[in-house]
Amino acid sequence: MADIFISYAREDAAFVTRLNQALVERRRDVWVDLDDILPTAEWELEIFRGIEEADVFVFVISPDSVASAMCGREAAHAAAHHKRVVPILRRDVEWQATPAPVGARQWLFAREDDDFEAFVARLLSTLDTDLQWVAAHTRLLVQAREWDRAGRDPNMVLRGSELRNAESWLQAADPEKNRLPTPLQAAFVADSQKAEVERGQRAAERRKELERHQQMALEEQKTARSHEIAAAARAALATDTELGLLLAIEAGFVKPTAQAEDAVRLALAASRLRRNWRAHEGSVQSVAF
Repeated sequence: MADIFISYAREDAAFVTRLNQALVERRRDVWVDLDDILPTAEWELEIFRGIEEADVFVFVISPDSVASAMCGREAAHAAAHHKRVVPILRRDVEWQATPAPVGARQWLFAREDDDFEAFVARLLSTLDTDLQWVAAHTRLLVQAREWDRAGRDPNMVLRGSELRNAESWLQAADPEKNRLPTPLQAAFVADSQKAEVERGQRAAERRKELERHQQMALEEQKTARSHEIAAAARAALATDTELGLLLAIEAGFVKPTAQAEDAVRLALAASRLRRNWRAHEGSVQSVAF
């Protein structure tokens, strides 16, 4: 991705070469077809991709550029993708003759008799205005275009912090400040939000399923432990009925299984305390255990 895309007519190549050099010296990444297009590239598609992947679209105004059909298509493509358009007047023309996206913007002046260094300073100041929003626009547009070219692949949507940043960027849109998302960007974010909700729902379902399995495993452990204690209770009845009764009750506390209930019944039937109470039936009014 580049900072700046320069659209111009070949008649203004000398000026554009000088402008490109000045911007590169100031560490700006410039996309200009002086040398950026490979001989085997599909020329117009390469141009349009350069516009999409640049933060700012600079249009060098001259009688030749406003008459150029290709320059007009470049300007229209920049406007369709809501790129920041910076018109630079190199040679005088009537503003009505300029492409609509160019004529509607405030022009910077770089005519033959204008101070070139002062012009470059004004251009840099313009480029740096609202830079964060513009850079995010470019980044999101490139991602959205890749997603669209891939058939809107759900695996390419935004996630996590990237999605949060895109949502904040959309909320900051403001037509009065020329902050306009494209329909493709809005669709990309909307699909990303939908996918995020669906991922959250699937994660919640997985958590519930995991909790269900964990609960089942815990219940199985309780059942096994209750059976183990109930078996120990039955074994203890042969030598210590009161210990057997206590173990049987503990088995029921761990989990009230049928085996625990049977162990309690057996222990109560064999309990010495129960026999003693029965022996004093006439004087015992009530018993609590």
